[in-house]
Amino acid sequence: MNAKNEAFISVPCKCPICDRESRHRYVKSKLYTPVEIEGDQHVVSYKWESPIFEGIHPNYYHIWHCAFCNFCDEKEVFRGEDDSGGKLELIREKLLIASKAPKSFINRMGGTIDMEQEYVTLEAALCSHLQAIYIQKILTPNMRQYAKLGRLYLRTAWLYREKTAWDMPYGSAPVGYASYDEFFLKLAVEWPELPLDENVCIDSAIEFYREALDRSKRVDDARYEIGVTFLLADLHLRRERLDDAAICIRHVFQNATSKRQGTRTALDGGISRGKLNEKQIESMRSLITWLNNAIERSKLFSDKINNMIFEKEYPSAREKLLNVQGLTVKGILELLKTEGFHDVTCKRVAAMFSRKLLEKKGQQQPEEEIPPPTASEDELGGEDEGGGFLGSLFGRFKKS
Repeated sequence: MNAKNEAFISVPCKCPICDRESRHRYVKSKLYTPVEIEGDQHVVSYKWESPIFEGIHPNYYHIWHCAFCNFCDEKEVFRGEDDSGGKLELIREKLLIASKAPKSFINRMGGTIDMEQEYVTLEAALCSHLQAIYIQKILTPNMRQYAKLGRLYLRTAWLYREKTAWDMPYGSAPVGYASYDEFFLKLAVEWPELPLDENVCIDSAIEFYREALDRSKRVDDARYEIGVTFLLADLHLRRERLDDAAICIRHVFQNATSKRQGTRTALDGGISRGKLNEKQIESMRSLITWLNNAIERSKLFSDKINNMIFEKEYPSAREKLLNVQGLTVKGILELLKTEGFHDVTCKRVAAMFSRKLLEKKGQQQPEEEIPPPTASEDELGGEDEGGGFLGSLFGRFKKS
């Protein structure tokens, strides 16, 4: 037996849709540790307990597939740990109707998914994720699980990224097709929303995570909202929507700062009045520590965004100023703002000019010195632009 098979746990499980039993497997979590993790939580590399397990991709086993009815979902649904928000009966009804047609999307996509092969391939993982998304989207908008759809689109984006970044060509194409690209394009005729690349998946993940935040009933869960907002910032950064990423990070800073102050006040008051037990005190202190880390992380993230903005705009800003005579710090600010440059660029260029004046004059302090913008509390604490955080960010976001 191949030693790599020792990496898997195989369990018999009934399909929650057709009620037929088959075996499913997943990778033993104790055998690996994520080493390099990207901002959107995609794991680039793992450290394995033994080198014999290297080359296995744990994320390929995230979705389970029923070979009988072609239902695809996360393993928690198959194991009865997640009831799909009470929507399983509705999914069953729609899926069984859709699967009766031999050439339906469900059967054509599902027919390419082979989870029984020795190791799940990129193609099987991608098809199982796309199938899971399709199944979730057959529900009407008011019945959908928006956080799950955001997660599925994000994980599908990872798979497209791996194919591109690791130069992983698709394996043998489905019967009757020259390639998987051709196969997906054909299926897109039936389902025009079929995501065909990483960027489309990222935009859809943003859309559904936004809806998840809008609809969330987790009113007092700061960790959830801040965690999702950090993720949104990273996704916008990947799409080079720097202003949208900055709005997300500003919201994180404001939310975390406000929540930290409220928690500190409640903790001090509860202790002084003897209203809190040790478990409650420890929980509140843990939250304060977590919020402190989130605030510091937001500052670093803001610096990263500012640097990206400046690096993108500086060559053009410099070109605008090369032939202008009699420049002053104030004049630079006004000129660059008039030309539509970002405030970050305007301030940094002005600060650079101010330092040049110092060097020439030998002064210790310039009269008009403007410090380069960093993730200061004043900057991150600015007001959201119209309609609050979600309104300002998503009201003007359109998929491109």
